[in-house]
Amino acid sequence: WGKLYGLGFMLIAPVAVAILLIELGLGMLARGLPQMNVFVIALPVKILAGLAALTFWSHHMPAGLSRIFDLVSDVWNGAVR
Repeated sequence: WGKLYGLGFMLIAPVAVAILLIELGLGMLARGLPQMNVFVIALPVKILAGLAALTFWSHHMPAGLSRIFDLVSDVWNGAVR
């Protein structure tokens, strides 16, 4: 089961890093412009950034994805037996 968590982290890590950077940028924006309601802007920006990062990552990492999916298949086959 440890491999499964590792694979899940490998799948989500690039998107999580992108959203973390967006969150840091929005935090600096909120600090610099206190009269602006950043909470209204933050949710759509994070959704679009996450989808863009996921799209970019999935199109540029086919070898990594196939390796990850092969490992997931091996883990599930081992769990079923």
